[in-house]
Amino acid sequence: MHGDPHPGNVVMSEKGPVLIDWTNHRTGPRALDVALTWLLLDCFDPDEPALTLQLAPLRAELLRSFSAAVDVVAAAAALPDAAAIRHADPATTPERAAEARAWIAPFRVAFPDVHMNAVELLAERDVVIGGFTCTATHRGEWLGHLPTGRRFTAVDEVNRYRLQDGRIADS
Repeated sequence: MHGDPHPGNVVMSEKGPVLIDWTNHRTGPRALDVALTWLLLDCFDPDEPALTLQLAPLRAELLRSFSAAVDVVAAAAALPDAAAIRHADPATTPERAAEARAWIAPFRVAFPDVHMNAVELLAERDVVIGGFTCTATHRGEWLGHLPTGRRFTAVDEVNRYRLQDGRIADS
């Protein structure tokens, strides 16, 4: 997965859009890649003020189209992991990290029973690979969508963690 799929990392070619800047790539579930894209589209602004102004009127339609084209339930389950990845990114400023935390808070209200279950953990030196399942019920408003009561069960996720001094240094 790309790991940093914001509009500034997309260029148009004769064959359509092409993702550039693969420095944050990693292996992971599709839902996590979708959640990262969703998080970036919804709460991060480009560093250039002119681009921020150009994006503002398009953002709502872009998010509506994006959420209609992806598995929102699976992506929602991966949002806490997406936020952790963005927080660990050295390019994420404290202000942007606060924006991401503020965006994740409504997720926890909308899916209050979210549960992550570790299925398998593999460790080698300072790296741990974890296989997890995520389960939750849509009980609160989420991005303008009223609660559906719909439950997703055991959505598979795989994460990579690097440990330093007994703590997770990055994922």
